[in-house]
Amino acid sequence: VYMPEANPYTLLVLTFDRALMVPTMVKYYKDTMSNLVRLRRDSDFVMVGSRLRPRNVEIRDFSTATSTRLELSWSVLASVPDGLMSEEAFATADLNWPEPD
Repeated sequence: VYMPEANPYTLLVLTFDRALMVPTMVKYYKDTMSNLVRLRRDSDFVMVGSRLRPRNVEIRDFSTATSTRLELSWSVLASVPDGLMSEEAFATADLNWPEPD
């Protein structure tokens, strides 16, 4: 995917799991198509509502030689507060997140 000029990346290369139909890896290139600066890997997918979501996300930044790993726990909210999807109310919407299991 070629990126617009306002984006810091020149090119994004996505790898999909054909069976699950989800992106499993994103490669971020900056300035040239041979300068890989960041790599994101998603794994251990779980169904959340009607969507697959990754439980594990790893981001490697080659420009700073750092790595970040996230372990996520997903759940479906029984109800969504009124106005959550309106741009004006989003920042002030009252969210009561359930405690993790």
